[in-house]
Amino acid sequence: MQQHGSYNEGDYIQRYLNLMLTPGAHGDTWVDESHRTFFNHYAQGKPITGCGDEDQTLSGVVISLPILIHGWRDPHTASLKADDLTDIAHKGRKVASTTRLLAHIFSWIFKNHDIDTILHKKPGKGAQSCLNYPFKDWISKDDFEVIGQLVHPGDQLDDNMPTLMNLALKYQNDTGQALLVNAHSGGDSCHRGAILGALLGALNGVESLPADWVFGLNEYDSLDKISDWLIELQ
Repeated sequence: MQQHGSYNEGDYIQRYLNLMLTPGAHGDTWVDESHRTFFNHYAQGKPITGCGDEDQTLSGVVISLPILIHGWRDPHTASLKADDLTDIAHKGRKVASTTRLLAHIFSWIFKNHDIDTILHKKPGKGAQSCLNYPFKDWISKDDFEVIGQLVHPGDQLDDNMPTLMNLALKYQNDTGQALLVNAHSGGDSCHRGAILGALLGALNGVESLPADWVFGLNEYDSLDKISDWLIELQ
């Protein structure tokens, strides 16, 4: 996106193939099932557009975050571009509807709405099933009474999105604590934490994160340049 000014599908696909097929290009010890499926199909000679499979997890949603943040002024267009991206390896209606919801949430955040207003007033009744929970009632409850008993922290979107929305509302003024509770909640805490951190980071700024979490990143310098580029575009 930084090189082309916006999402470029051909460039993304080539980078994706290079990263995953070049020995030593990444240091992951575990690869998400969606990527394993994609490259099994790729090895069978299927066309790129047919290598992906139905996905109902947050792993497909996470990769759309740069597009959703970059396109916050026009969430409809941003969500369409996100659909093009996620459809490569993370096909399905649930991934698409989740990225569409998040596109609007980021837009509302950058228009200075808080999480409470966004969850309870903005999307409209019935917009997403993940919003139909008594989040305000849960604020007074112990985190692990809610997560694990009232909602499940598993990897499916139907489980993860209510957990994510609950943490975003309860800790909307404490980004660091939100991410700590998320990390201790089990399930797909990595993808859920990436989206939670992006939402609350957009709401509260990078200053809301503990400094060593930011400056201690191995890729801090390159990420700082990318974030500067995004800010310049606003």
